Amino acid sequence: MVVLSKSDYILFLKHPAWLWLKKHDKRKLTPISENLQAVFDAGYLFESYAEKLFPDGVRIGFDGYDEYLAQPAKTRKAFDDGAVTVFQGRFENEHIT
Repeated sequence: MVVLSKSDYILFLKHPAWLWLKKHDKRKLTPISENLQAVFDAGYLFESYAEKLFPDGVRIGFDGYDEYLAQPAKTRKAFDDGAVTVFQGRFENEHIT
């Protein structure tokens, strides 16, 4: 199974070869520049604003690989329990290739 995040998808849109390298040979990728790191940092900051705009939202998040693997089940449970807004949710579909 290949796991694709939204960041992976954006990387693919910029240049498909970057995504291939990320998944198969990370050593060939250039280091993250200060400018790109600033974009990542702005994204994290934006998440905190979004969470303030939707105070009833459920944050799924994860702190380790095992929790990352559990995200789809936690996301489904949050929606099954009535959540309308979910932050850092994750879905999987075995039919995406």
